[in-house]
Amino acid sequence: MPADRFITTDNGGHPVVLDDIRRFLGQEAASESIYQFFDEFLSDHSANLKVQGCVITGSNPTKSMTEGWILLAGELMKVEARTSDIDDTTDNTFTKQTSFDSAGDKTFLNGASVQTYQKIRGIVNGTGGTLPIAQAPWAEFTGYLFRDTGGTETLKNLRTKIIEIGDWDMDANANISVTHGIADHQGIRSAEVMIRNDAATLVTNLDAFTAANGAEGGISAINSGTVTLQRLAGGTFDATIYDSTTFNRGWVTIQYEI
Repeated sequence: MPADRFITTDNGGHPVVLDDIRRFLGQEAASESIYQFFDEFLSDHSANLKVQGCVITGSNPTKSMTEGWILLAGELMKVEARTSDIDDTTDNTFTKQTSFDSAGDKTFLNGASVQTYQKIRGIVNGTGGTLPIAQAPWAEFTGYLFRDTGGTETLKNLRTKIIEIGDWDMDANANISVTHGIADHQGIRSAEVMIRNDAATLVTNLDAFTAANGAEGGISAINSGTVTLQRLAGGTFDATIYDSTTFNRGWVTIQYEI
């Protein structure tokens, strides 16, 4: 069911009014099937996703967040915007909150006061939730089919990260380590490096193959903090056209599993 609901199951004589029909009943048939489709489609990828929006800006303790949608424990729900009131040292995950809009408070024919306009929202709350507020949105993921050694296939998500190398005088220094900033380096599935010359007229793969030397360089190691790049001694990159500093030497592109 959609995150906002019109509760009609209480006994006592429900006083349905025109606003109820406008707010919920008129949209129910059209929205239910659409909502159900997205709910099930997204759940095939993960039980917990930042679907759209929910962009964090600012600094602690007054960070802000835009409106958006999340999938939490397999349920699609809206997240309201927040302005200058988030401190992600204490509140950095989403949780589910069920509340009622006071516009739907009704006095039934039996005299009972009943809340009927139910709202379900994702809220920023604490550190123990299953979906971090800092997670990248679903649009930044690439789905792929993973097959394990036993033949079981599961749908996984990849995110792509591009990192500037920064200063690297390749003529003087055979290698350099670049911080990758990925929490779990064991989730890295591919990495490649593009190098540019001092004049920025050539962009070449670090592991480019030449007839004279074979591979001209490559990635020699990836650990929990850095990617180490290595160029071949006496090769194409061991030259004065690659010796400038205060200059971004190129880019490391990494795909890693979420």
